[in-house]
Amino acid sequence: MTSINRPLGEAIKLARAANLKFVELVVDDGSLLAVLTGDRLPIVSNLLQRFTDEWLPDKDYAACTLEEIKFKLERYR
Repeated sequence: MTSINRPLGEAIKLARAANLKFVELVVDDGSLLAVLTGDRLPIVSNLLQRFTDEWLPDKDYAACTLEEIKFKLERYR
């Protein structure tokens, strides 16, 4: 049990939902959110990096196709 008398998994889900509501109040780069909650603001560059790290390595693209995908992803960072 946690300090809110909920199982840990449920407490984490509730905290993440509260973080999403709190993000709307943060108008800077998300540093305040990171200080208060430990979570980073989900900005596009973070999502693109995660896509590059987690999804692309599992795909069997030709070398030239992979280069083109990475080039296009860099345009959005």
